[in-house]
Amino acid sequence: MNEKYKGSAWKIMIGMMCIQAGTLGILMNCNGILFSAIIKDLGFRAGDLSLFYTIRSLVTAFCVTTTTKLVFKNKANTVMTVLSLFLVLSYAAMFFFDSLWQFYISGIFAGLGMSCTMTVIPTVLNNWFKKRNGFVIGLTMSASGIAGALFSPICSKIIVALGWRVTALIMALIGFVLIVLPCWFILVTSPEQVGEKPYGIDDVSTEGRSETAEAQPAVSRTLPLYVFLLTLVVVIGPGSMIQFNQQLPTFAQTVGYTIETGALLTSLSMIGNLSGKLLLGTLADKFGVYKAVLVFLVFTSLSMAGFFAFSSVRAILMASALLFGTTYAIGMTVPSLMYLDLYGKEGYRQKLASMQAANGFIGAFSSSLIPYIYDFTGSFRPVFVLGVFLCACAALSVIYLRRYSLSEK
Repeated sequence: MNEKYKGSAWKIMIGMMCIQAGTLGILMNCNGILFSAIIKDLGFRAGDLSLFYTIRSLVTAFCVTTTTKLVFKNKANTVMTVLSLFLVLSYAAMFFFDSLWQFYISGIFAGLGMSCTMTVIPTVLNNWFKKRNGFVIGLTMSASGIAGALFSPICSKIIVALGWRVTALIMALIGFVLIVLPCWFILVTSPEQVGEKPYGIDDVSTEGRSETAEAQPAVSRTLPLYVFLLTLVVVIGPGSMIQFNQQLPTFAQTVGYTIETGALLTSLSMIGNLSGKLLLGTLADKFGVYKAVLVFLVFTSLSMAGFFAFSSVRAILMASALLFGTTYAIGMTVPSLMYLDLYGKEGYRQKLASMQAANGFIGAFSSSLIPYIYDFTGSFRPVFVLGVFLCACAALSVIYLRRYSLSEK
């Protein structure tokens, strides 16, 4: 294989890792720590401020199909750069905020700025990698876990030392470096645009087969609507519990710990995020995406049980946060692999965008539901019961989808 093809593919992957780290690892995953300090300083209710997440998710859901088309039909780096500027400026502006409505306006621009990120990243990687795309997507998605694990404790220390307003500015600056610059200087949606070949294409041609689904024939499959709905149960059901990560600092304080412990829980969750995506991608390449998902649904259920019953035991609380972080892999690594398997190379991108839109609408509801459950019940325990129920529904759906996929081949 020509080394220039391999090098360019890995360069693209590094750029996607930076975008993933900045968008989800810094600006999303550390939101809980930032907002916990804002609630304490400005006296907002947790549910009221969490409407920021709801607005952001709704805007993402409305815009994802349009912005994805703009990226792939125009100069991708220009479109993504403009969108990413909306995102980082929405955080920089928080330095001046004192009222809830200002955070809500910020949520609009944040939602627009990140609307197509989770569709663009796996699609670009699938275009550049013909082999081991499960591992590559898992590795790239794990960048958010690395960034979150490293920055969460730093974020809490900056808040204590300089206040949440300066922290918001610093988060925006880091976002500019990790998101805006790679979008402008590195992003290329396919190797053909620069006269190169995807990683592994020569091996696929020589072997006549591939270790991953990405080397399937270029087909588009039309499947019954209920199949797509079952995929939403698999991805969005457990994935909606990811919203609880924003509440980990608040949860820690409700069970008698400090904000620093809450930041530690967030860091452990990000470590689980990192290791989970790597593990799921590797398992998917080796055993198939459906078996890999079942393993991770068990992890999520165990984390919910640990939070519910053993939050007073520090060691189990930490282990639960670590396991909880693996839930991110279900929502981020699984979709592109599962839709590729079900719908083929020509049809999966449209379904991926549709899933992201549905995820935005449901995420908008769950992002407010979780803190409001706490506001009105005084406990996060109902959230954990709901999480186990959603994992059970997802497991049944995975079993059916695997049988359906095998019957169609």
